[in-house]
Amino acid sequence: MTQEANTATTAETTVHFEVDEDNFDIRPPDGQRAFISVWDNVLSDEDCTKMIELFEDANEHHRKVNTEARTYTEVNFFDPELSEKFPEFEEFSMKLLNIISEYTEMYRRHNNIMFFPGQCVNEEIKMKKYTN
Repeated sequence: MTQEANTATTAETTVHFEVDEDNFDIRPPDGQRAFISVWDNVLSDEDCTKMIELFEDANEHHRKVNTEARTYTEVNFFDPELSEKFPEFEEFSMKLLNIISEYTEMYRRHNNIMFFPGQCVNEEIKMKKYTN
């Protein structure tokens, strides 16, 4: 993501986004904040429901992970075989990358972070379902 051009880039696609300047204040950092931010309702209920349905339908692409603390099943939105069978995952991944870029910029401004890298790279988007 670049602040100057308001773009997020994956290996193949550049997504342009706009930051709504009126939705947040730039506040100077203080010792009382832990730099953790929560934004509610970033995704619509319909998008959440659709992603959960897609996750359940893509069970042959699930990867099960067992650790001492947790057990979960995950799906990687950037799995080429998954995108081939379920193109909606690629659409959602681009939508999510756009949202992540927008909120990263809002977070940076909200917390008055001036040292944020000019070029950010996102990890692959994975959806997880925890079972214990």
